[in-house]
Amino acid sequence: MAYSLNNWSEIIRLGETLYEESIRIYNLNMLLGDTHIVEIHTDRVLVYYMGYALLMQGIAHQKLLEFGKARECIESYGEFKWLRITDEESIDEVKYYAEISKVNLMVLDLLEGKTEVLDEYLSFILQSKDELISGLLTLLEANRLSGLPIKKLESIFEKNIQVIDWKNISDIDASYYLKFSYEMAMYYGRIGRSAQAVSVLLNCTEIHT
Repeated sequence: MAYSLNNWSEIIRLGETLYEESIRIYNLNMLLGDTHIVEIHTDRVLVYYMGYALLMQGIAHQKLLEFGKARECIESYGEFKWLRITDEESIDEVKYYAEISKVNLMVLDLLEGKTEVLDEYLSFILQSKDELISGLLTLLEANRLSGLPIKKLESIFEKNIQVIDWKNISDIDASYYLKFSYEMAMYYGRIGRSAQAVSVLLNCTEIHT
């Protein structure tokens, strides 16, 4: 709910609480592991909660343009090797967070205007259907915030705007595409293509009609 309402300060608070509680349980389990006392169990492995807490904090700091703090969160969930774990599920979670930390560090670099990671990031999102729209949204945000050069990518943006079927789109997809369309309209406005900006915004009015 906090995420859907863009309540970033609440997300940071919740993330800090979740991380601290996860660490507390982890430390208790480490102590109890050498005894015959039953350990504290959770629905998911603790690494999942630690990583998720840091991930959401990183997103919130990023949205607040606090890139230094966001980078600290990303680097933290990218390095869970200090954990004493042996079960396969926990090891898989460590690998998962290590992988997405690399991508999210690239996102921060782009938002800060670092063009050297642009080709690598573009290759990643084009190969991952699930990440394409959020990835293109990141590139548009980076252009707005830091002037990241994306003119050569205009055909990719326009192709994905044109395929949107607003009358048959799910609520979740609609949220992503509305943000994408809004950023695309602002981009057109910045480069003096007002007619295209208006056209994109008008298309959004067809949603669920």
